[in-house]
Amino acid sequence: MENIVLEKGFYEKTFKSDFLNRNEIKRARVTHVDCDLYQSAFTSLNFVTSLVQDGTVLLFDDWLCYRGRPDRGEQRAVKEWLAENPQIHLTPYRSYANTGQSFIVSIMGEDLEPLATSR
Repeated sequence: MENIVLEKGFYEKTFKSDFLNRNEIKRARVTHVDCDLYQSAFTSLNFVTSLVQDGTVLLFDDWLCYRGRPDRGEQRAVKEWLAENPQIHLTPYRSYANTGQSFIVSIMGEDLEPLATSR
């Protein structure tokens, strides 16, 4: 529990590089995105882009909200985020609760081979 940091505020105002620097956060092993709305989910994903690595688990609490429509909410945010970050690939992992879905991250090179990095 001593490694958990809570930050109050709106996503756009708190998800800044100074937060990462102040808390010495360099990478994420698990990221839980609990955003009902597209914009907040997209903002959250942009914030963690530099933190995800091979094996990072991304959890989306509201994946199947909006009756599972892929053009809404978290699913739309993920689709657009992946389009902007072609090196990031997601493998579906486990569903959870009523609407949640988890994924495992792979960071790939242009040839779609895993990048050998020390991230």
